[in-house]
Amino acid sequence: MNVRKRIVKGVGYTVAPKTTFAALHPRKAAVAKATSWALGRIAPTRQRRSRTRMVATGIGAAAMTVPLGIWLGRRLRSMQHRDETATA
Repeated sequence: MNVRKRIVKGVGYTVAPKTTFAALHPRKAAVAKATSWALGRIAPTRQRRSRTRMVATGIGAAAMTVPLGIWLGRRLRSMQHRDETATA
């Protein structure tokens, strides 16, 4: 095998292994793709979210809602204060 060809193959497998394999072995790649598709249809894997992702989502939601709640509370209290001073 030519040295250049070996280097190109090595770089290809390093950068994009699935694409390189599919380009060099199209039949094997097609069979592998069909097999993984069939297995996914027969026994689909359950999609689970990790705990850290759920915690991060909760913290992100709290970080968004707490300042909004504080702002709304101040706005409502100031409106009530204006109404009380206007009627008095």
